[in-house]
Amino acid sequence: MTTNSKNKRWFLRLIVTILIVSGIGLFALPHFVNTPPRLNSVITDIDVSSGRIRCETFLVWLRVKSKITETVISKEHRNFFGELSKPTWKRISSVPIGAKVSPHYAYHGSYAATLQIDEAFSNANFTLAARKEIVREFLNMLQKDENDNRAREYAFAIWKLSLDEQIADSLVDTNMLPDGS
Repeated sequence: MTTNSKNKRWFLRLIVTILIVSGIGLFALPHFVNTPPRLNSVITDIDVSSGRIRCETFLVWLRVKSKITETVISKEHRNFFGELSKPTWKRISSVPIGAKVSPHYAYHGSYAATLQIDEAFSNANFTLAARKEIVREFLNMLQKDENDNRAREYAFAIWKLSLDEQIADSLVDTNMLPDGS
C-alpha cells in the first residue's frame, strides 16, 4: 500500500470519528450540562397577553418546527376583546430532545392553569360576564407578576368553584368568583 492511500485512509477515519463524536456530543451534552436552551430542545412558551401556547423544536440551534396553539383563554380573549395584541412570550419549559424534565421557569405552571380553567368552563355554567372576568383577571396576573404563582392559584380556585355541588345546576356569575387580588 502506498503512503498516499494510507494518508487518505487515516484522514477519512479522522473525519468520520470527528463527525461521530460531534454528533453524539450534540445530543448527549444537554443531558449532562446546562446548555443553551436552543441547542437541541423543545421549547414551550405562553403569550401572557392572550394565553396562546407556542411550541418550538430546535436542532443544533435551527428551528425545525414551530406551532402556536389556541387555548380556552386565548379563544375567550378573542371573543370578548377582539383581535389579539402583539404577543409577549414567557418561557414555560425547555426540554432537551430525549430528556423528560425541564428547568423550572417562572411561568412553568401556566399551561396547566389554562387547562384547569378550560376544565372549569366544562364543569360549570359560567355566565359570559364571569368568563370575561376570569380571562381578564388571569391574563392580568400573568402580565403584572414576574411569575405565574397568583395566576395558578386563581385558576385552581376557579376549578374548585366549578366542582362545588351547591352551584351544579345554577349559573356562575361574577359575584361568585374568587377574589383575584
